[in-house]
Amino acid sequence: MKDWKNIALFVTVVLCLFLGWSVFFKGDSAYKERIKQLEKENQELVEKRKELDALIAQRNLAIDSLTRVETELALQLAALETETRLLREEAERSRENWEDVKKRIDENRKKISELKKNPANRKGDALINSLKVKTEK
Repeated sequence: MKDWKNIALFVTVVLCLFLGWSVFFKGDSAYKERIKQLEKENQELVEKRKELDALIAQRNLAIDSLTRVETELALQLAALETETRLLREEAERSRENWEDVKKRIDENRKKISELKKNPANRKGDALINSLKVKTEK
């Protein structure tokens, strides 16, 4: 009985080796096709990845360029804001000066109209000196 077990075991091992060898080396053509298809897909994905890497590098350069432009524009904006503030301050001072000049002009006009209505009465030497000053101008 022991011989039968050994023989059955030997036959089973030989059969398994034969079937494994035939499946491994002979193989099914569907597996080979699937392997070729996967290799082709892998190659396409590698090429697409290279294209995308190049596109990412290009976009990163564009982002860097735009960041530099943004920084320059921010600096220009800050300078323009400072200049605007200074110009507004100058405009406010000019408006105050204009109001002061306008006030003095109004006062002078009032004095002129009062002098026209009531001229100074000069007699003698004061009148002669006044006429000399007026004729020298």
